[in-house]
Amino acid sequence: MNKIKFSHNYPKLWGQKSAELVQILTLTLPNDMNESLYDYDTTYYEGSFKHHYKLEKGEYLQLLFFGDKRIPFTTIRPRYKGKVDKLFYYMKLMHGQFEIVIAGV
Repeated sequence: MNKIKFSHNYPKLWGQKSAELVQILTLTLPNDMNESLYDYDTTYYEGSFKHHYKLEKGEYLQLLFFGDKRIPFTTIRPRYKGKVDKLFYYMKLMHGQFEIVIAGV
């Protein structure tokens, strides 16, 4: 099974363990990013302290998943890794199942 890794246990995941990739959107930061989307997608907590994963300016992919509890969530990932366009990588994995992996858990 493919894996989708997260650096923190984000509230948007709702404790789901696996998910199906159902859509891919492209976006450019900061043009396509509003405060609500940023807050939703990047918020995590350490104890009672709220933090945000920092996203730099650039081109990104917004991946939409349906989790094993049928709760949808998105994750925003860099479009390019070096010169490799990750859009084509994720397109090949559309409707595939992903194990949700949280760092340190």
